Amino acid sequence: MTTVPPAVTRTPLSPEEVLENARGMLPGLRERMSETEKLRRLPDSTVREAEAAGLTGLLLPRVLGGSGGTAQDFFALVRLLAHGDMSAAWTLSFYTMHASLLARFDESAQKMVFADGAHPRIAFVGRPPGTAVPVEGGYLVSGAWKYGTGVMHADYALVPAVLKGTESLSLFLVPRDQIEIVDTWQMTTMQGTGSNDIRMSEGFVPAPLTIDWELWRSRSNPGAALHREPVLGSALNEIAMFLFPAMAVGAAETMVDEYRTRLDRHPAAFSPLKAGDTTAGQLRYARALSALRLAQARLDATVELSAELNAESPQELTDEMRAVLKLDCIGVLNQVWETVELVVRGSGTSIFRTGDATGSYLRAVQALLSHVTADQDGMTTRVGEILLGRAAGPAPSGIFV
Repeated sequence: MTTVPPAVTRTPLSPEEVLENARGMLPGLRERMSETEKLRRLPDSTVREAEAAGLTGLLLPRVLGGSGGTAQDFFALVRLLAHGDMSAAWTLSFYTMHASLLARFDESAQKMVFADGAHPRIAFVGRPPGTAVPVEGGYLVSGAWKYGTGVMHADYALVPAVLKGTESLSLFLVPRDQIEIVDTWQMTTMQGTGSNDIRMSEGFVPAPLTIDWELWRSRSNPGAALHREPVLGSALNEIAMFLFPAMAVGAAETMVDEYRTRLDRHPAAFSPLKAGDTTAGQLRYARALSALRLAQARLDATVELSAELNAESPQELTDEMRAVLKLDCIGVLNQVWETVELVVRGSGTSIFRTGDATGSYLRAVQALLSHVTADQDGMTTRVGEILLGRAAGPAPSGIFV
């Protein structure tokens, strides 16, 4: 476990200032890419820079010292950070989103975790659920959870558990010193996220630091009544759904930029010309750029549509509308992959050298597309079931995150 100075009281930054600060971090993130992979977690310097830049507070209400940012601000941050390093983008984006998850708890919990202007770093794990036993003043929580992104620098872990003797699923906010980190993150890509497993045996969690799962993820979460920022009045699915597409578009933008540089500098095979002076190079670059522009446009339009739908009505979106949004997200990922494939096939074998940025981004995008929430066959099939009226059971769009 590394040590990083805890968050301190600060003057709230505007979303524009946070995004500009994040832009200033990109050269350092790129320089530390190899170090990040070797450490299998973020370097302490990256966490300190993110703290100073105000990233974790982007989505927090201004009364909590945050920036009061919108979902659009968050997706802009995710996309931007992907230009520096995908492991850093993944972890820092999770810190940003996960801090806002605490603002969905009730007032007593918020007074505890945001005391003195703190913006804690949270590792949130979604499965499998543990168990919670009620005791005086709180609960004893036990379990083993997978994929604790960012746990190496976390102040808390946010874990799901079922109340003993019931089927009621709740979330429990656990201080770092109550959990055990299990070193399981041995990967060939996204090594620097430090997404190790988490274990705990009868860790005590005070009652205020718990919340019912369904209430927490809904529009009617307690934080929505406490704060005016629209992001807290959105269903959590409608924010999380766009995280991977935004990150994937940022990765594709970076890969196309790298490809342009490669075409200008590298010789074409069996030719004295630079690759960018050949018909093949020009054609492939134009096709990659076209695919990227389609991904960008579809992402922007879908995010805007989601924001408009949330603003129009206080009611939860219908399963049909969420299915359409998810279909667009899958479409963005498909366009990203078309972009990436064109870039890779036109870049030669040098991208597979150790430390090459394009090769690193290729593996990261493949990992994104392999994630369960980006499963094209499974997710698209569910979309079809919903839109054709064949979906059985309650809340069929609940898998769309």
